Amino acid sequence: ERDNVEKEVGEALDENFKALEEKQESREKRRQSTEGETEDTEGEDSDKPESSAENTDSEEKPAEEKSAEAGSSSSTTAESEAKDCEPSKMEEDAKEDTESVGNEAKEGQDKKEQEAEEEEDPSNLQLAWEMLELAKVAYSNKLESMTADDEKKPIQMKVCETLLTLGEVSLENETYDQAVVDITECLNKRKALHAADSRRIAETHYQLGVALGHFNKFDDAVKSLEEAITCLKLRMENLKNKSESVDEAKANDAFYSREAEITELEALIPEI
Repeated sequence: ERDNVEKEVGEALDENFKALEEKQESREKRRQSTEGETEDTEGEDSDKPESSAENTDSEEKPAEEKSAEAGSSSSTTAESEAKDCEPSKMEEDAKEDTESVGNEAKEGQDKKEQEAEEEEDPSNLQLAWEMLELAKVAYSNKLESMTADDEKKPIQMKVCETLLTLGEVSLENETYDQAVVDITECLNKRKALHAADSRRIAETHYQLGVALGHFNKFDDAVKSLEEAITCLKLRMENLKNKSESVDEAKANDAFYSREAEITELEALIPEI
């Protein structure tokens, strides 16, 4: 049995060895056949480069032509775009010019309308002057309808106050000639109504001096201010002698005293 096994193993090894040899031979044949085919293909490839080079040259030329054509087309499109932009820019500039002209015209029109409104609408000083003139006329008409002197005096005092206020409004409005006229009329009326030492007369002299100063009549202004000082000094003497006239503005003042008024006048005269 051992011999049979050894024999079978030997036969199997021989068969394997033969199979290996056959495989090696077949591999060598395949290798040789592939080497021959590669040599043939290399020869064919060596003949092809010239034709490929020619093809590449021919391909490069159209590419250059295409690039040139593309460059020319891009330049023409850029020129056309520039031409298209120029009219649009001109249109925008023209539009801006028309808008600026329109805005300037509108501003000028608004300014004219505002000036016209200012001319039509009177100022506050003008309205105040008109109201005071109306009050003066009303008081004057009322005086004409009254007969008793005692009843007339309060209305006459109102007329004097109205004239003095008219003069102050004219000073603010820089119509100095009218201010001098109104205050002078007030002074004449107050001299007829009040005593010589009345502070109302002194006040009117002072206001008249201020108006004359603005009206460039300086000598008359100084004279009027000196008369105001004279009137106040006279009142101080009368207060010390207890012979002063009654001041209607302080008749009902519970805290009034002659000494306080003297102190007040002593401080007021240097200011004038």
